[in-house]
Amino acid sequence: MSEDTYPGELNNPQSLNLYVYVVNNPLRYVDPSGYIPTVLEAARMAQHIYGATEDDIQSQTRMDGGWTIIDIMTNDEGLKMGVYSRLKKDGATEYSLVNKGTTTWGDWGNNFQQPIGFSTDMEDSIEKSIAFVNAHKDDEVTMVGHSKGGAEATANAVANNKNAITFNTALVHLYAYGLSKGDYTATMTHYVVEGEILNYIFTAPSIGKTVYLPQQHKIKWWHASLYITNQRIKNHSMNSVINALEEADYN
Repeated sequence: MSEDTYPGELNNPQSLNLYVYVVNNPLRYVDPSGYIPTVLEAARMAQHIYGATEDDIQSQTRMDGGWTIIDIMTNDEGLKMGVYSRLKKDGATEYSLVNKGTTTWGDWGNNFQQPIGFSTDMEDSIEKSIAFVNAHKDDEVTMVGHSKGGAEATANAVANNKNAITFNTALVHLYAYGLSKGDYTATMTHYVVEGEILNYIFTAPSIGKTVYLPQQHKIKWWHASLYITNQRIKNHSMNSVINALEEADYN
């Protein structure tokens, strides 16, 4: 058990907590690197990437934990992967590659294509993540994503043997993209809001650990089917993820 060496920020007292990297519970959570983002930091980046623009890169606004977006990688379809960084106490830089989730019908199509290996966004994400990691071999890089971005983050993590944090993730058929979970030795955790739609349809991923969070939009057996589907979609959103994490006392 060790304290985190990330120095924290004076305007964010929680970041000065030496065990914030394991949600103030070093007996329950493990951070092998000492520098991966906290769950809530990762969630806020996963929410931020949806609306992130070049203006955000130019303004260099610091987010929770000192994270700043420094680049956005895209393709001709629905891929959007943000590069977030922060400076460590030793002067080195830590990175998070954060994949955007579902915002269009095309993105929802990718949610269903990913498990069977037909997603061009997935192929491009893996290729771009490998190039990034190869260019930053001595730096800590964590993969983060929500929804279809969670599946992309999962594949990115396996392709590079890096840590991953996902939220309400879609599934990915690793073998369809030339990947194997048998080669993966890093840490991967999937956070799922109870009752959200993708987990309901596909169940939990077969790789990594799945942690269930409190349901935010209630579902009862007597509710009409259309209403239940709408509630599942609401539980899928990043707003629901962040509210659930805060309700469960994550930092």
